[in-house]
Amino acid sequence: ERARLTHHQANSAELEEQTKRGKLIPAEQVKQSWSDLVVSTRAKLLALPSRLASTCTGKGSTELEAEARAIVYEALTELAVGGNADSPE
Repeated sequence: ERARLTHHQANSAELEEQTKRGKLIPAEQVKQSWSDLVVSTRAKLLALPSRLASTCTGKGSTELEAEARAIVYEALTELAVGGNADSPE
């Protein structure tokens, strides 16, 4: 029983040390970060049709494709950099 307690204490100390060094992140923090990123990216992609409609009126398919690509890349870039991409909305 004493060996189990010692082992558990050593594991707890190791986890605490890794957390202090930034090698471990609390699961709730990771969950919240991912949730924020997914919500933000979803909002950008759902806004795609109205953004295209407002910015591409009277433009040809080439311009429309370029604008759509830029908006999708903007959303994907934000996802890739962790929500720190600045967008000119």
